[in-house]
Amino acid sequence: NANSAIYNFWLRDARLHGRDLWIILDAMTDDANWRSNRAESIQQEKWDIYPTHIPMVNYWTQLYRSINAANFSIEGIPTSTDASFTEEKRIQYIAEARFMRGFNYLFLATLYGDIPLSLKTLNNFDEYDQPKSTQAEVYAAVIEDLTFAKDYLPASWPASYHGRPPRAAGAAYLAQVYLFMGDFANAEAAARDAIAISE
Repeated sequence: NANSAIYNFWLRDARLHGRDLWIILDAMTDDANWRSNRAESIQQEKWDIYPTHIPMVNYWTQLYRSINAANFSIEGIPTSTDASFTEEKRIQYIAEARFMRGFNYLFLATLYGDIPLSLKTLNNFDEYDQPKSTQAEVYAAVIEDLTFAKDYLPASWPASYHGRPPRAAGAAYLAQVYLFMGDFANAEAAARDAIAISE
């Protein structure tokens, strides 16, 4: 289905989940040490980052492609004429797309701060030039997406859909965004939701 395209940009890129992303980002903290021999990775580990730094440019580009794919699904799923595509399935797949859109924006806003926020499919180069929204505005949109995901994702997926986010993931990432915002009461509530959903 259309949602599969949302994951492509994360899974097929060696700089993202394909290989480097979590190694490099963990190495940028004080809880890990990575002996890289690639100049760009050493620079990132040492926080020697500049606007044309290849990994940073790549994170930005690929995640916005994933967001555009998510927007395409969110807009397109309700227009399907497939009689076997029930309303229950539609809302489930919209919830999946909204989870991934929220996930992408959470990553981008946390890493970059103020960023462009687009909640509709962009179809041509003229539309790509978007103004920045504040980090707070982006987090508010993330909360809306993850709340929807928490409410409408399935509790679990069939084995053939391994790796897709269940309802508890929506609650868990909702807790994370609240933690990043310093809203500890809502973070606790969302975390407790994640635990309750998982039981």
